Amino acid sequence: LHSCPPRRSAELLHYVQEDTPDASASARADWCRQRTPSAATGAPVVAAEDKPFRGTLHWAFARARPADRDEGLVAAWSDRGLVMLSFADDADDGQRQVSERFPACRLERTDDASIAGLFTASGQTPLHLIGTDFQRRVWRALLEVPAGTTSDYAALAARVGSQARAVGGAVAANRIAVLVPCHRVVPRAGGAGAYHWGQDRKQALLAAEGAAP
Repeated sequence: LHSCPPRRSAELLHYVQEDTPDASASARADWCRQRTPSAATGAPVVAAEDKPFRGTLHWAFARARPADRDEGLVAAWSDRGLVMLSFADDADDGQRQVSERFPACRLERTDDASIAGLFTASGQTPLHLIGTDFQRRVWRALLEVPAGTTSDYAALAARVGSQARAVGGAVAANRIAVLVPCHRVVPRAGGAGAYHWGQDRKQALLAAEGAAP
């Protein structure tokens, strides 16, 4: 390097990320995407998406229990994985929820029995997490909270390098119930805390897992 002749600053080269920021960012994203765990590994596929999602979504509705007339589940899939799993009163309510969450998408109903497969092989269900980068970081942290245990907002905030209030907003924005276990986040002061689908349902989920607050 010492033998190189001096050059004027105008002749010096810039870093690649300065000259072509969009291309270099896309290349890094592709590199990471190719190394994302696949369903074959037994781990969820966590895909990145922070833009309004467009395209076709397949959805299904099923009763939580065959004899239960008061509670059901609606699920929606993109071609990359599950984008939504929500409690719903009936199929019409479920379709409405999916439409409101993804207004730019075309919805096609699929086999309702496919919802059961989400729970019989939940560790192999690809998840397509659609949200901001910060929301996805929080949702990934939720995936690391084991069944039968709980966490609190401050602990999650420390894990993702943020504040408890911001984490609370991201937890509340989760729309993949149970499989992205936002029900396992409880206030440090005690009690079950808020839940998008209702406190009673949250307490029932925690009790079923043996982690009632």
